[in-house]
Amino acid sequence: HLDHPVNHEDGRLQATARGQLDSEGDLDLPMEGVVLDSDSGSMVGSITTDERGRFDIQLQAGAYDLVFKDDQGRHLIGVVTVP
Repeated sequence: HLDHPVNHEDGRLQATARGQLDSEGDLDLPMEGVVLDSDSGSMVGSITTDERGRFDIQLQAGAYDLVFKDDQGRHLIGVVTVP
């Protein structure tokens, strides 16, 4: 979910991406992850969930991969696009 969009003077959009991790198995929460630019694969920032798996992060316009790795080595990946 995108919340609180802000248009900057240069026309760039920034928004708060809010979400929650969900898995068929148990997750060891809170969990840390990284935010990657979907096009280049470069790291944009880091992210941490709360004890319920919820998170929020400020993002500029673009497409991002949110990658979390649990204690069993499984990767949880989500995609966020800020128009």
